[in-house]
This record gives sequence, structure tokens and C-alpha cells, in this order.
Amino acid sequence: PVVKEANDVLIQQLQFWFSSEITQSSLLETTRSIRMDLKTRDEVIPYTELRKRAIQSEIEKHDTSITTIMVNKLYNLWETERNAAAERHLYKDTIPMLKSLKHSSSSSNIIIGAITNGKGNPFQMPSLCPYFDFLISGEDEDVFPHRKPSPGIYNASLDRYHSILQQQQEEEKSNDNTSVAAAEV
Repeated sequence: PVVKEANDVLIQQLQFWFSSEITQSSLLETTRSIRMDLKTRDEVIPYTELRKRAIQSEIEKHDTSITTIMVNKLYNLWETERNAAAERHLYKDTIPMLKSLKHSSSSSNIIIGAITNGKGNPFQMPSLCPYFDFLISGEDEDVFPHRKPSPGIYNASLDRYHSILQQQQEEEKSNDNTSVAAAEV
């Protein structure tokens, strides 16, 4: 339901600005057509670029004066709604579980990351943001085109985890040294 709700908002805006002939079906068909074209050329692009191309192609059927700025605004509308819809559709136990993990005494240094092929971003979701330490997207420069299930995205996540863990350990050591110095004074 998350992507459908984001698509619904996008379609409403496309119909308002350009044409009532733009529908969910026409957008999906345009997206499929672009994917097939890319496949024949053995080309891979990020999902963001695929969506932007589909938006632009749909609009160009009705208005050839489309600008990159308009396409980006429409894409940003889609992405904002995608994150809002994801937050609305969280499982009811998600937040209590994350809170329990983050605040339990035995796991005070727990590191929680999100791994996504696209643009789902817990940092754009107020209820999730406090519990996440990092996000790895299949669209990140150091990951693309190695999206799930490729090991590349998981290796990038492990690298980020280790980097955060090392930073935490250095901060703890610095804090311990500060406490010892203060006790000696």
C-alpha cells in the first residue's frame, strides 16, 4: 500500500497540472516500457531516475514544455508521500520493539540501521528517526548498482556499522579519560 499511496498522490498532482488522462495504469505502463528499453540495452539505473523518467515521459505525452524542475518537484512529492505512507503503515509493535532495543540496559550501544533498495528513509519518519543510526540505500554512490540481494549492499552496511561502532568506542574511551582526569584533580 505504501507505493500505491505515493503513486495516488503523484497521479492526483499530474492530473491537476497536466491531464486527467494520466492514470496509475499509464504511469506503470510507462515505467515498464522504460525498464524493458533499459533491459535491451543492458543498462541499470537507480529507482529514483526510473521514476523521474516515467514522470517526464507521462507529462510529455500532454505537454512538451516540461522542465527538470517540474519533474524533480513531482518526484519529491512522491518521495515525501512514500515516507509518510510507510510511517502510517508501520506494524503496531514496531515502535515499542525499537524503543525496547534502544533503551534496554544490556544494549545501550546498540546500532540500528535500515537497508533499502530505494528511497524508504526512517530519518524522514518522525516516529522512527530516533531509533536509527544509519541508512544504506541501493541508490547510494558506494552501493549502486549492488542492491538487495547483492552482497554489496550488505557489505556497505557492515562497513557503516563498524565505522559507527568505532566512533562510539572512541567517544567512550575519551569520556572515560575525562572522568579519570577529573577525579585526579
